[in-house]
Amino acid sequence: MNKTPFLGVAYYPEAWPREQIDEDLDKMLEHGISCVRVAEFAWKTMEPTEGHFDFSLFREVVDKCKARGIMVIMGTPGATPPLWLSEKYPDIYGERMNGVKIFHGARQDCCYNHEDYLRLCHRITEKMSEEFGKDENVIGWQIDNEIHSNKDDMFCVCPKCERAFRRFVRELYDDDVDRFNREIGTNIFSSAIDSFDQLHRPYQQWTHPGLKSLWRRFQLHSSTEFVKGEYAAIRRHSDKPIGTDMMPLTQALSYNDMIRETDVMQFNRYYSDNNMFHMEFWCNLLYNAKKKNFWLTETSCCWSGSHLATNMRHKGFVDANAWIALGCGANCINYWLWRTHYAGHELMHGSVIESNGRSRHVKAEVQKLSSDMEKCAELINDTHPTDSGLALLLSENSYRTFEFQTCYPEFSYERDLILSFHDLTRARLRPAMLFESVDLSDKKVLFTPHLASLEHENLAERILTWVKNGGVWITGPMTDFRTASDAKYTKSTTGHLEDAADITIDFTIPAYSGNAPDRHTYTVTFEDGMQGEAQYVVYDAIIPGKTAKTLAKYVDEDYLNGYSAVTETPYGKGRIIVIGCILDRPTQLALIRKVCAEVGISPFVEASTNLTTVKREGAFEALVAIENDFVEGSLTAPFDCTDLLTDTRYAAGDIVPSANTA
Repeated sequence: MNKTPFLGVAYYPEAWPREQIDEDLDKMLEHGISCVRVAEFAWKTMEPTEGHFDFSLFREVVDKCKARGIMVIMGTPGATPPLWLSEKYPDIYGERMNGVKIFHGARQDCCYNHEDYLRLCHRITEKMSEEFGKDENVIGWQIDNEIHSNKDDMFCVCPKCERAFRRFVRELYDDDVDRFNREIGTNIFSSAIDSFDQLHRPYQQWTHPGLKSLWRRFQLHSSTEFVKGEYAAIRRHSDKPIGTDMMPLTQALSYNDMIRETDVMQFNRYYSDNNMFHMEFWCNLLYNAKKKNFWLTETSCCWSGSHLATNMRHKGFVDANAWIALGCGANCINYWLWRTHYAGHELMHGSVIESNGRSRHVKAEVQKLSSDMEKCAELINDTHPTDSGLALLLSENSYRTFEFQTCYPEFSYERDLILSFHDLTRARLRPAMLFESVDLSDKKVLFTPHLASLEHENLAERILTWVKNGGVWITGPMTDFRTASDAKYTKSTTGHLEDAADITIDFTIPAYSGNAPDRHTYTVTFEDGMQGEAQYVVYDAIIPGKTAKTLAKYVDEDYLNGYSAVTETPYGKGRIIVIGCILDRPTQLALIRKVCAEVGISPFVEASTNLTTVKREGAFEALVAIENDFVEGSLTAPFDCTDLLTDTRYAAGDIVPSANTA
């Protein structure tokens, strides 16, 4: 019964009169909805008192959906435990670094190291799997909801977490206290420990960044272990795909772990009109995480909000938002939510229909999207996104490093990556965004700006082996300059890069103060005459060795004048290009474009810069093009083609106008 692609909604029948189910499901069919996601916040409904289970409401929903041909995604309810559980085990809730103790009434606030919370979560999840695991129209499972996405500071710092942290660190450092002190650097400020039992939770004060980073790693480990427990509970009775709906926050949940521990990548995001290219960035990542279709488990069709309504979307957003995800590899679009809550935490959030049952202004757009997805089912099911062999790497470990060791107030690791990705996609070079754990073997060029450490996910060996086999690695600055413990190296600037690239980073200086505008950027001159700017954050003064050559030098700067800013070194069958500064975006793009051309990577289409374009192949060759700023653009047909939505035929070389469609 699992028909893809499908357009779905989050549905909360527990919040409404039971006799309303038929009305809701019939209206869903009228709107073109073919999937519902249910039960993620309904623990109280399914277990009204401890140990007494009642799945009758959701049994009715699942059965009535089946009769209408509607598929169901079951959500596990751990994010919102019922009040009876909170009263019996009040310490299941997290404790914040500022001393605030959380209590019942919100969501995602429980401690993943509380034995009773874990036991009861896994129990109700297994009971749900027993009940619904074999239902034909239950097509998959969502574990919990946006794990840790609403947490501030350091997540939970309760006594149970503190004890679990000590066990985690003891295992991570092989029960070797001396090694821990040495690698973390605890002799500073008399912080050395004699026993792992002396480790403490973080406090809201000036703290060793290595210890903060270690606590973050521990909490990510805790949430991964929670997901693994839920996965096992479901899998005992169901063979359907299991995932967990994640937000674009790699410091909240480890994407690398979720790639390994779940079956389908699930993603929640509420982008608005002015940052649609961020959706393209994350959807590219989600697809390339497993090289298989992912589910957009939550997005908006009109506006966001909780106690306030925010970011009303323009007409055309329904198409643009969905088709960016579908083009990049989604085969499921789910709206949050079907019917607006009539009260509670998020009654100001947009939805498909109002709390009074009336359709919203976007009804026709939702219906059109559903129809268009059906027309394009063969494209979505039988083709897949391609890339050219160019890849960018997102490191969740670098996220963590820069979270606790800010290099410069204006620097944002994620923002710089997204802007680099945007430049390359608009140059039509088809980059693939990769997480650290993803295979590199089919790539020709790898760009890894600000890759703080190569000691996670065996990156040093994997990347250098890939380069030896013919890959071109473009990297820097702020690359390989931290150990796995987020400390500096003591015998060199980097752990591996200087030796592999045959360079010496003589010294590194930070940017001058932003209050000194004349000293904020430096000129970089390339050997071929191209000039660019070395911008904010840091500047490496590079000395090339015997095999390295200078591609660009700093000029007209007191300390850096004459030093190399960009070098290139042969390494096996490949090359390593080291950039010692953040180049201005046009110069960076020109450098990467030149390297791509040298290995046979070229633009795959000519198109207006306001178009998101995704090349797909499989049963046939296809191109998905989407306006992302609600202004008409155009592209040149790269091959003879037919517009699937209008049945218009174009010959290769024809100009194809856009109209906010795919």
